[in-house]
This record gives sequence, structure tokens and C-alpha cells, in this order.
Amino acid sequence: MNVLRVSDAAKCKAFSTTLKGSAKDWFRAHRAIMNTPMGLMSVKQGECESLQDYVKRFHAATLNMKNLEDQSAIDAFIMGVKNDHVQYSFTDNKPQSLADLYK
Repeated sequence: MNVLRVSDAAKCKAFSTTLKGSAKDWFRAHRAIMNTPMGLMSVKQGECESLQDYVKRFHAATLNMKNLEDQSAIDAFIMGVKNDHVQYSFTDNKPQSLADLYK
């Protein structure tokens, strides 16, 4: 792809148009899974990402999901946190809802 002076966001959007055959099929299927509660399991905190940024990104990922059960989302969130101490802190004090989690 020969794209000059175009933002990374625009390049990412255009990327899928360059795919053909099985790569295109895989990309479409993966994209569909990402918009389901099961796809939340792949949302992980990045190595240099702050907890606050991870919470914002995770929250954004949940916004358009239908039939999302709070406990499934909370479990996915906890599994995605990179800090073991933060994960452990949820052991005895697990939020009862996503609203509680985001407080």
C-alpha cells in the first residue's frame, strides 16, 4: 500500500480493503468476534498502558455490545489487568456491576 501523509487511523481503516481470499474472511470473522462478550477476553492492558487508560478502552469496547452480562465483563476486565496486585485486590472485593467497576 503506497499511502503518503495519511494518518495511522486512516491507514488502519483502509487496511482491510487490501485483503483478499482467506485473509479477508479471517479479518471479517475476527472483527465480528471482537464485538461480542467473548471478544472482551482479548482486551488486555498494554505493557505501558496506565490502568486509567485500560479502563477507558475496556469501557469503550463494552458500549455497543448487546446482551452483555456484567459478571462476564467484570471477569474479562480482571483477566486483562496486567498488575497481579490489582487482580488480587478483586478477590475479596469483586464489583457486582460494571457501574461499580468503573467507580
